[in-house]
Amino acid sequence: MGSDSQCRTPAIELSINSSASIPLYESFGLEDSSNYDSLKSFTELMWPSGHDQFCNTVVTMMKKLDELKDIYD
Repeated sequence: MGSDSQCRTPAIELSINSSASIPLYESFGLEDSSNYDSLKSFTELMWPSGHDQFCNTVVTMMKKLDELKDIYD
């Protein structure tokens, strides 16, 4: 049985999960990460002085994943 915690702000839903059966496993997910405003809000929360490289990397990755999803749909 694992534990879950969530943090919500108007633009962000963050989920952190862990598992008792796999004690060193943790996962981290961002809801609505393809939404630039949500991602920018998360970036500003984590790095108040900004971190454009993180934001741009995730945006690029999400565009590629959306393209891949479109191929399979």
